[in-house]
Amino acid sequence: MGALPSTELRGYEILKDRVQGVLDLLQEGRSIDFKKASSWDDLKQGIPKDVLAMSNLRDGGLIIIGVEENNNVWNCTGITDEQINTYNPDDMIDYVNKYASPSINFDIVTHEDDNKLKYLIIVNFRTFHN
Repeated sequence: MGALPSTELRGYEILKDRVQGVLDLLQEGRSIDFKKASSWDDLKQGIPKDVLAMSNLRDGGLIIIGVEENNNVWNCTGITDEQINTYNPDDMIDYVNKYASPSINFDIVTHEDDNKLKYLIIVNFRTFHN
């Protein structure tokens, strides 16, 4: 598996700004869902439901892995490179689409904030690309 694309790459400017804005606010909503940093095997059971729900929204949504809730307060914890390496886009898309008809397309990218914390983002990429 090759490296996942980053929000630093050309073409991801709008997504980068959107993700950073969400991380600055730290507020979940219909189109924003946070997950604690974990491997794909630890999180995969809950991902299809969230992706399917967001695929029904006009503007799609973001699932940001690397944000954790503690005593009703969201904290940016980031995700390790070791955890990121467990996320294979082809396997993820195949797994989610076992539950979808028609198939759902989504993108998986990484994001690094100003504090050098990394996040894994699952995104309806049609909405956020330039």
